[in-house]
Amino acid sequence: MAVYIFERIEIIKGGRGKFIDLVRRRWAPQNEAKHGVHLAGLWATAGSTADWPEANVMWEYRDWTHFAEASQAQYPREDKDPYLNELWRQALDWRSGGVSDLLVPSSFSPDREERQAKGEERRRRREKMKEEERAALREKRAQQGQSGSRQGQRPRRGNRGSRGSTDNG
Repeated sequence: MAVYIFERIEIIKGGRGKFIDLVRRRWAPQNEAKHGVHLAGLWATAGSTADWPEANVMWEYRDWTHFAEASQAQYPREDKDPYLNELWRQALDWRSGGVSDLLVPSSFSPDREERQAKGEERRRRREKMKEEERAALREKRAQQGQSGSRQGQRPRRGNRGSRGSTDNG
């Protein structure tokens, strides 16, 4: 069963976009590559709905064992992951604090692998439907060609050079 950390970050100095970009482009790829921690969500709170400015980050761990291993490998950050420690220091320019919650999904909530499998299944169904539509269109065109019908096409002009009668009388 997956385990999640949900972080609510207080943003300062108009740095929400910079903070989100830092997490998306640098922090998440490093965290995934080095510790197997997946960025499950990254968004900003709309100003009229809650505390703002605020950024939210959700990290996904495979299970409790993965959570423990990744945590042990990362903390204390100063000693164990100099790159993430540097990113943390950069992020201090745009944040004033925050709160983290440890979340466990309900038994019927899909984890990352299940969501990816369902997404792949939907993609295959869409592709199959598109192929069936293309096949039906090819068949329809073939039937029209066999019957000599030109329905749905512009009528041919008789004499290409003729624009109609010039007889006024």
